[in-house]
Amino acid sequence: MKKTKYYFEVVGFYNESCDWGNISFAAAENGILLYKEKSTGEIYSYENISKHTLQTGGYVWTFNLLRTEEVEIVETVTKLPTENKYKNGYNWKAKGPNARLRKANSNADPYWKINKGKPPINPKTGRRDGGV
Repeated sequence: MKKTKYYFEVVGFYNESCDWGNISFAAAENGILLYKEKSTGEIYSYENISKHTLQTGGYVWTFNLLRTEEVEIVETVTKLPTENKYKNGYNWKAKGPNARLRKANSNADPYWKINKGKPPINPKTGRRDGGV
């Protein structure tokens, strides 16, 4: 898809190190998306905002159009990798009495039903009552 990049310079008192955040925030409040080139540090937008003025606090910034440029933009979808750190499938640890976050295990039968034998000996009572 072809789009037009409009490069601007800021008119008025503009210190790049501290005013860029204020300008981009004020533009976003007005529905204008401003970008900054990493290599050259120039401010650009995909819409012509040369007639707009931005005001934050006591400062007023206006934009002068420097040049326009046709660019080809390819929209790509980036899929983020999933990070399931815990065995319950969620990224937090499940603790507490009702902390079972996944579906109940179908093999939730007692030990002696699964292994078809006698129930284990309960160490507290010494009997085969199934308690542990």
